[in-house]
Amino acid sequence: NICVAITVFPVLLSILKFSFLPAVPQCPSPPAIANGKPSIQASAVFNSGTSVNYSCEPGYSLTGQASIYCTASGVWSPPPPRCEEVLCIAPEIQNGRKVAGHGPVYRHRDTVRFECDPGYTLIGSRQIHQCQTDDTWDPPLPVCELGKCQNSDLILMSVPHNMIFNYFLVHRSICRYFCFLCCISQLT
Repeated sequence: NICVAITVFPVLLSILKFSFLPAVPQCPSPPAIANGKPSIQASAVFNSGTSVNYSCEPGYSLTGQASIYCTASGVWSPPPPRCEEVLCIAPEIQNGRKVAGHGPVYRHRDTVRFECDPGYTLIGSRQIHQCQTDDTWDPPLPVCELGKCQNSDLILMSVPHNMIFNYFLVHRSICRYFCFLCCISQLT
């Protein structure tokens, strides 16, 4: 029957075409990483060309490429990134010391507080300083500068020796004063 052959032939041809088409390569679920996760849908299919981005949990920073993609051979490339713990450099300031937050290692959100040695003035924030995710301290670490004393504490009715007079004196300065009686008729 020619009619049967004409109608069956296109059906057979379409079946044969579909069976000869190569399957679209797929990758398995993206690799899990410690302290991080890929940005994927719950029921995602990972066909060739699909890309996935990774992010880290707070307190960890991404090392390596954030994105990987499914290759035509059904594997992920490049290797997934790593999430490494954020560690801040041990904070030190000259002419001062830590009064809170002593530790050999400083992790994300660890805090420190400083004070200056006697005779030095703290310049900067007096707040608690916190280790940030970019390995810095916030607010920035303070500086201890040699302190200055106001001359308002000087003896009234006195004159500096040799008439050298500065309104501010550096800590541990030595000043010599002499007193004189002026405009007072009697001393009681």
